[in-house]
Amino acid sequence: ATDPHAPAQEYGELKLCVRTYMALTATLLGLQSDLYKKLFTIWKILDSKIVQERCLFFCPLLCRKIQWAILTDGHEFFSTHLSPDNFKNGPPPYPESSINAIHNIIKFQIPIGRGNLPEKWKPTQEQQNLKRCPPMLDFTNTYSS
Repeated sequence: ATDPHAPAQEYGELKLCVRTYMALTATLLGLQSDLYKKLFTIWKILDSKIVQERCLFFCPLLCRKIQWAILTDGHEFFSTHLSPDNFKNGPPPYPESSINAIHNIIKFQIPIGRGNLPEKWKPTQEQQNLKRCPPMLDFTNTYSS
């Protein structure tokens, strides 16, 4: 077996991870699932101009803690077991995601104080000091004549 891909190191990688997980969730559960909708909201926050302008503040530790929070919420969401008995009286209450709790953490780059981040995911001091930000796209003059 091979090791999984390394966790997000910076803003662009975090955004890509969220988008990929969002696509997987949409494929498995559909566009109306609670988890997909909340992941889409997170992606929209990451894609907002205010967050893009502050992308340098997404240090490796913050990116990894956000990614870990998303994965932990997904684990909780998918661990809800439903049996055929749950469907006897119509559709059962489906699981709900609580990931919306990190919206302001992402929007304002608030450090996540706690977390059971795996040891392998903890960035080195050198990684933590790297500040990388993808170039922002400027569409201001795209449609000028």
